[in-house]
Amino acid sequence: MTKIFWTCSVTSAIKEGRKMSDKEMGTLQSFVVHPPVDINKMSSDEKLSFGYDLENGLGVYEQDYELARMVYLAAAGEGNERALNSIGLLYLNGYGVEADRDKAEEFFLQAADKGCMAAMVNLGDLAEEVKDYKRAYRWYQAAYTLGDVNGKFNYARLYHHGWFVEQDYSFAFRLFNELAIKDHDPRALSFLGLYFQNGYGVEVNEEMAFHSYLHGAEQGQRFCIHQLAECYAKGIGVEKDVSRAVWLLENAGKSGDSYAFRTLGCAYESGEGVKKSLYLAADYYRKGAALGDGVCMDALKRLEDPEKSDEEIYLGHIDDIDKELTPLVRKLMEFANRMGLKTGFINGPLGVFTTPVFNAAPRNRGAGEYVRLEHKISKLSVKNRMSEKRVEELFAGLKEEFSLSDKQLSVKRGYVYIEAVVLKDEKLFSRYLEIIHEIGRAHLPSGTKVVGVEEFLRSSEGA
Repeated sequence: MTKIFWTCSVTSAIKEGRKMSDKEMGTLQSFVVHPPVDINKMSSDEKLSFGYDLENGLGVYEQDYELARMVYLAAAGEGNERALNSIGLLYLNGYGVEADRDKAEEFFLQAADKGCMAAMVNLGDLAEEVKDYKRAYRWYQAAYTLGDVNGKFNYARLYHHGWFVEQDYSFAFRLFNELAIKDHDPRALSFLGLYFQNGYGVEVNEEMAFHSYLHGAEQGQRFCIHQLAECYAKGIGVEKDVSRAVWLLENAGKSGDSYAFRTLGCAYESGEGVKKSLYLAADYYRKGAALGDGVCMDALKRLEDPEKSDEEIYLGHIDDIDKELTPLVRKLMEFANRMGLKTGFINGPLGVFTTPVFNAAPRNRGAGEYVRLEHKISKLSVKNRMSEKRVEELFAGLKEEFSLSDKQLSVKRGYVYIEAVVLKDEKLFSRYLEIIHEIGRAHLPSGTKVVGVEEFLRSSEGA
């Protein structure tokens, strides 16, 4: 447990511009941390580093905002301008103290007056938040003049948007180009991509736009990832590859980017660039809503129909993909139910799933989905009546009889996976039902009268 007892007014010492006395510094010895440290032997920069470790819980130290603030104050008392900036950030974010924008600005000003470039940028950010672009310009320019990368980036942004200054794409492009090449700032790649894509201050060059977005995406820039996906979806500067676009957005969404899921939801809802599928749209909206995206939440309310069962929703999605498959899958489920096998879309011995092609093979040309049948072998087998090995043999026989590829039918990790499109072959579908019939009979009590495959198919012809 880290403890601290603070008895002197360090803030007043800072305001008076005097160095803290030995007595005031000595009070810092009354707190205990692990491992033991002698704060009096630390330089102001070492105190700053120690405070940063405490603030972020780095090394062997537990995160302690209050203690970090006290150490920053000690460093600030020795004139360390970066420590003043760090204290300002604590007040701005409400870390260990009540959030106080005015107090944060007060510390930023003290730090900026001592030449802290980060504080100048923070003051520019505060001014920009309230649309005081004149003041933001002054602080960003000051930081940029001193060579600060963040100052240069924000200074370029002002010229890009035309905030306080006259919009100047050519000047902004020069700064963004310097940031990307000389300063290795990945944020600048987002703007360079936009400039090359739209001809802002330069000639349109879609290939350069694509490569700018690509390099930015490789460094984790979310905007670049979204723009790169658009390039693949529309063939901007690269060969069109919709499946790659969806794959990029899927991965971005899995990393916590709700906007990526929103984009996918909108695409599948409208059918823009992909085959329209309200089921997939709802699925992506649901994922975005789970990340707190309000637009996804509203879209989900619009698409979800509480009156529909899971079966109706999934069969409707299958119909979106392939209208011929829906009646076949429905027949399969009906027959399996008659054979005492519980069917389901999420779990159960026999499951019916729709799987996006890009998940299985992201570089495949043409995005879309296929319907997959998934059988859990352990649930299909019956102790002492049908072994798991026998279940595997039945499906292996089907695969061999109809020369199915591994993608069309595979047995792995205790599951049988079948691509439903093979059911369109009447002979295969009939043989497949015979396997379900044999497995089902092992589940039913001995002597139970069950319908045969041919009888079932005749009775369902009119369905």
